[in-house]
Amino acid sequence: MTTVTPTVGLASRHQVVRDFVGYFPRLLKWQVPVTAAALGVALLLWKQSGVESTTNAVWLLRAVVVVMTAGSIFLLDDASANMSEPVATPLRFRTGVRLAAMTAAIAVGYVPAIALVAGRALIRGAWFGVLIEAATFATVAVAVSLWLQRRRGVAEPGQYGAMSVVLTFLAAHAVGARWPMLALPSSDWTAAHWRWAALLLVAGAAILVNLRDPAAAPWRSALRRG
Repeated sequence: MTTVTPTVGLASRHQVVRDFVGYFPRLLKWQVPVTAAALGVALLLWKQSGVESTTNAVWLLRAVVVVMTAGSIFLLDDASANMSEPVATPLRFRTGVRLAAMTAAIAVGYVPAIALVAGRALIRGAWFGVLIEAATFATVAVAVSLWLQRRRGVAEPGQYGAMSVVLTFLAAHAVGARWPMLALPSSDWTAAHWRWAALLLVAGAAILVNLRDPAAAPWRSALRRG
């Protein structure tokens, strides 16, 4: 009688992680982010030659940011959740890989936009303010997507995440009369971006809550054992 020795149990954690990372790109939905990247770059190339003012430059950057963020959030879709969850890698690691891919997808549009628009000295230091806006749009979308995945069992929340980007933009525009959000460098710029930073921190805290691995012990239990 031949004895078969199980190899999965003997595999080191590092080997499991390496195998998982190698397979991970196949789990990502690249179609929508690639389309968004193409649209963002096309918009940039189409409009950048006609940008002659700081106002136009800032709004062009915002348009690229919204398009890229709404498209890249689909990288968090995880139809294979039932297969990947049992893998010996922490939830934060698996999500972190997706977030890294999402960040890279947004950068595909934002970095060339900065290079072209800022290179013409139209926005000077205003690019950093738009970067805060971009980070906030992305963080809100990620927070919504992770909440739907973890709390509502929605494996592919990309469409809702993209919708949250649009709704955040519309909400920022709607409250502009009382609390300017989509400001210009000539007026309310600093105050507006303090508001963006506050929203960024709230959304970031929501992400951390939803990144907690359900297998992890509650912190109170951990303290008692300690």
